[in-house]
Amino acid sequence: MRNSPWLMLLAVLTLLPEVCSNAQVQKEHGSLPASRQGFLSLDRANSGQIVDATVGERIELTLGAVGGPSYGDPQISSPAIRLDATALYISPDGMINPGGGASIYMFEAVTQGVAQVKVPLNGAFDPETGRRHTLSTLSFTIRVGPAPGNSRQQGTSLLLDQVNSAPWNNASVSLDFVNGPGIRPMSAIRVLSQTFVPRLPRLTAIEVELTAAKSGQSTGDVEMTLMNKYQFLAQMWKTVPVADCDHVLFLLPNGGMTVVPGRAYRIQLTGIDGVLGWKYVVGGYAKGAASSDRKPLSQDGRSTFLFRTFGTKRHAQ
Repeated sequence: MRNSPWLMLLAVLTLLPEVCSNAQVQKEHGSLPASRQGFLSLDRANSGQIVDATVGERIELTLGAVGGPSYGDPQISSPAIRLDATALYISPDGMINPGGGASIYMFEAVTQGVAQVKVPLNGAFDPETGRRHTLSTLSFTIRVGPAPGNSRQQGTSLLLDQVNSAPWNNASVSLDFVNGPGIRPMSAIRVLSQTFVPRLPRLTAIEVELTAAKSGQSTGDVEMTLMNKYQFLAQMWKTVPVADCDHVLFLLPNGGMTVVPGRAYRIQLTGIDGVLGWKYVVGGYAKGAASSDRKPLSQDGRSTFLFRTFGTKRHAQ
């Protein structure tokens, strides 16, 4: 998966007038015991250590903001674990600073085995080598054992909340530049949005229904941003296989976030390669609407993108 600073910057430029000026990133949260939070939590203090996980378990590696340098793509030595998504840090109150939040790498333990994960800390770009200079490297060894009966698996907190259940009639909008392929400014990247109103007090995951929009490609990069009227609440990106893009699940870091039932929230998708498109229907979900660059998809009537949200009845511990 490639980190997507262009997408993060796009979201900031697009929504900057609506973001509260006093939004601050909170200090990194203290880790709860894994049996309570439902996933294995690692940070910089675990670098150089050997940790144990089980098949199907979520593993979240939270790394603090570093200013000018940046963390590079994780290097994984074996298929025992896979990188599912990358996110920016979500504080307990849901505040996020799009320009300097901590990086969160979200893995899944796939099969039994041992995997070493290395995360480089990169500095300035070297024009002679075409690469960024590596300042240091964090290293984690994860031993994946068989799943016990009480395994902390990804689906344990997926209680369906909101859903657009309207039948799809082959309509979609591509995650691409507004005017098609070619070199374009970031302002030309299409921003697709869907509003929804949660019923449960804690949001744990968002699923979007995508479809192939360009032939000859095996994967597409997608960024998902969650926000309320004024704030960025979550920002995640992942590489999606075209062959398995019908239902793309974004699990929120830290076990999810607190939301206000009855208040409107916004799911936002962006992409630059045009490989995938977001499915939509005419009518559909009654508590929200779809838009492209903050404009209705059609002037003839309300449309909605296909999505589902999941949550829990319990607030954060």
